[in-house]
Amino acid sequence: MNWTPILNRTIKVIDEDGPARLSGGQFIRMMQEVDPYLSNYNQFIEERRSSAKSTTRRDFFRDILLELDERRRYAAVQLLLEHIGAHEPDIAAEVRALI
Repeated sequence: MNWTPILNRTIKVIDEDGPARLSGGQFIRMMQEVDPYLSNYNQFIEERRSSAKSTTRRDFFRDILLELDERRRYAAVQLLLEHIGAHEPDIAAEVRALI
């Protein structure tokens, strides 16, 4: 599966100001549903700072999703699309068509 367009569109919607926007903490809590070992938001950000990695939401949203194995990444995107669909159903349908 070509994840690039799927992730680009999904991350754009949840990162921009709008009804489907997620804070960093909201995103991590959602991702913990598919990866319960993911650190909480504060720990995660501190780990990224210690590793000299970007702490911008767009960057760490992408990194978290790409670090998941294929099965979990698919489940994570489905969770995000449920959230997006509640606010932006046309965009959720557009992304689902890419899957």
